[in-house]
Amino acid sequence: MTKQKDRKTCINAGLAGAAGDVVSRYGSGVKEHIVAYGGVDNETGQTSKRSLKKISNYNRGNSDALNYDRVTKSQAGFSAEVKEVARRRAEEVIQGKKPTTVRTDDISGHMNDPLFDITSVISSNGDPISGASIQMKFMGSSPENAVDKMLGKSFQKYIDNNVKIMVPSDYYDGMKAELQKKIVSLEKKIERLKEQGKTDVLKQAQLDKYKVLDKNLQKSKVSNKEALEARNTPRLSTAKDVLRTGHRAGVKQAKTGALKMPVCCTVRLARKKEVIPISISAGWMRTWKQKRHWSSVAITARTY
Repeated sequence: MTKQKDRKTCINAGLAGAAGDVVSRYGSGVKEHIVAYGGVDNETGQTSKRSLKKISNYNRGNSDALNYDRVTKSQAGFSAEVKEVARRRAEEVIQGKKPTTVRTDDISGHMNDPLFDITSVISSNGDPISGASIQMKFMGSSPENAVDKMLGKSFQKYIDNNVKIMVPSDYYDGMKAELQKKIVSLEKKIERLKEQGKTDVLKQAQLDKYKVLDKNLQKSKVSNKEALEARNTPRLSTAKDVLRTGHRAGVKQAKTGALKMPVCCTVRLARKKEVIPISISAGWMRTWKQKRHWSSVAITARTY
């Protein structure tokens, strides 16, 4: 009996330790989304240049204004940057790593950096490292239109500097397909010219441009729809990310055998210096996700 009791004690201690680790990592992941909403990290004392809440208050004129949709889409691009960083940082901390991804606007001396929007490595001089930095572009009315815009003169500096370009998750596949189509078509034209003993420097330069853009295209963790939602309803957008993270925590704990133990993600919220526990269990999360009670979640988020 004593051995069996000791064995159970060891198992329970192991489960408690695993649960504590989940609480710590996923709770910190939740915090990143809350910070993205309010723009203030009370744990570190850092304040972001932009937050989802702040962007949602940017002026865009009346809804019937001629350029209302264009301005909204442009502002949604800023929201996409903030959400991209929050999701990357949340994933970094969930994986047990120190979060290093930041917006270049939040690096001293790099507000409105001409090449990069996001970086994960900063040099000893305080500059974003090229290979670990990206430019985000949420543009175009379709993947094909986005490619055409990126092949324009205003985009040449990113090509010349071999900058990685991050595009909406729902545009990525279509843009890759469009670029491959252009590459194959132009390669055939150049090959036919070679067979005739001719060369075309301009066509070769264009082909090189296609290939650089194709190589540097990166898939964002944010879609166009999510970017617009973050711009227009930041509380709802944040609540969804918090719930997704909590759901993952519940599933993770269930796998350790600690299914009956709720995950209590304790986060320090941006606007108020108070700690609010968010208790999440795997079953509870599934119920809310299936019923799509996002409006109720949004109301809860308003108390943040």
